[in-house]
Amino acid sequence: MKKLFAVLLAAAMCFALFACGSDPTPSDVVKSYLDAVKAQDQEAIAKVYAGEAKDALFDAGDLGEEDEMSEAFDKSMGDKFAAFEYTVKDEKVDGDKATVNVTLKTYNFGEVFSAAIEEYMSQAIALLFSDASEEEMDALMEKIFTEKLEAASLDYESDAAIDLTKTDEGWKIDKFGDDSDFLNAVSGGLADYLQGLGGSLSD
Repeated sequence: MKKLFAVLLAAAMCFALFACGSDPTPSDVVKSYLDAVKAQDQEAIAKVYAGEAKDALFDAGDLGEEDEMSEAFDKSMGDKFAAFEYTVKDEKVDGDKATVNVTLKTYNFGEVFSAAIEEYMSQAIALLFSDASEEEMDALMEKIFTEKLEAASLDYESDAAIDLTKTDEGWKIDKFGDDSDFLNAVSGGLADYLQGLGGSLSD
């Protein structure tokens, strides 16, 4: 009995050592990436993402609001951006290529920005006719955006596929394109909204 127990214990230890020493799977890498994005950890992102790590960090300047909004608003927006939840559903590996499917749940930033801009435009016209200063216009914009952001709920849910390539350093997430379904999902529909806004302005 003792001999059998010793054999089983040795087998369990070998299995544990093998498991600990094995390379991270594509799903493991995606989890590491998403956790790093939530923590806004640029160094950790760079280890598993083939693109520029800074592209995965929240920056109000990317939204064109860097000069108009206060640091408090930028922090509030960044905190909500990083508050997304995720579930890794499954993975498919084909040689040196892999795809991991995830579900993301976050704030509906697309709806927040759409409603805020619509309300701002309706109130800004009146301010323009009253010779309001640029500071007053910026204050109105921040007030409206803040109200919409605070009223938002964590109820935007979307599926996305994340592609990876196996390198000498292990699995790495491929650089996301501008039309990536993942970028739109993690931004709560904001990517699609901004693309649509840009398209309508260029028409």
